Amino acid sequence: MSLLQIEHISKKWDNRLVLDDVTFEIPKNKTTVILGKSGGGKSTLLKIIAGLVNPDEGDIKIDNVIQAKAFQLLIPGNDLIKLVNQDFQLDIYHTVEENIRLKILHLKQDEQVALTEELLELFELNSIANKKALQISGGEQQRLALARALALEPKFLLLDEPFVHLDQSMKTKVGDFLTRLKEKKKTSIVLVTHDGKEALSWGDRIIFLQQGKIMREDAPKAFYEHPTDFEEGLFFGELNEINYLGKKRFFRPEMYVFSDSKDAISVTFHTNRYIGRGYLNYGITKQKENIVIESKEALKNTLTIIPT
Repeated sequence: MSLLQIEHISKKWDNRLVLDDVTFEIPKNKTTVILGKSGGGKSTLLKIIAGLVNPDEGDIKIDNVIQAKAFQLLIPGNDLIKLVNQDFQLDIYHTVEENIRLKILHLKQDEQVALTEELLELFELNSIANKKALQISGGEQQRLALARALALEPKFLLLDEPFVHLDQSMKTKVGDFLTRLKEKKKTSIVLVTHDGKEALSWGDRIIFLQQGKIMREDAPKAFYEHPTDFEEGLFFGELNEINYLGKKRFFRPEMYVFSDSKDAISVTFHTNRYIGRGYLNYGITKQKENIVIESKEALKNTLTIIPT
């Protein structure tokens, strides 16, 4: 298993600094999520890691060996690293099946057939296997792009917003396959997203990128339960910010208990929203702070709670 190292990467586009001294490592056999707002430099960073874009400063290393930069290569890219982005890069005049099979011509014939069939089934592409890539939908093209990337079994798989065109069922299937991929093939995965819930679901580690800088690197559980600030915390779902016992306090809608204690917060509830497993209840404290808490039943009137 190899270790991918990103060291002091900086990049400007049109004199605008989009990446500022970015340094981190991709752990072996793990999924690292790079999370941040659109336009924050995430996609540029992936292209630099993949050897497709030159950094202004810094290096990409595999096991402490500096990798060639895009300008040093006749054909930009790194055989050990595969990037799947929004361009898809399909052979649009070949069929769906050919798009996969042409990536694995180095395998024996029976292995080509077996792997192609496995990927067609996984990504639910069997019914369109004989259609040309230009004839299928955007969501189908994205699934095909993922299938082509996985066919190559790269050591490092870089995914730029991989779930954006997929429905919930397909997200779950693809995510489960990626989990099996890193376990069986020892593939290290880097996933870029602006969706904090995706980051929590699929990441072993999250890197929070803001305006081209790494603001925090931590475990998903730590990001969810202990946000650094309100803006960061909102990436991962509803969040309350209150002044409690003289200190600023963040807590999630489910992190509370009802209490008659003198330290309890009085909340007057005014709106309820059904979310399947229960209700989100919106209220306001005596200090005019907005509060949202989750419960099995819709809450009404004024109740007292303690954040946990």
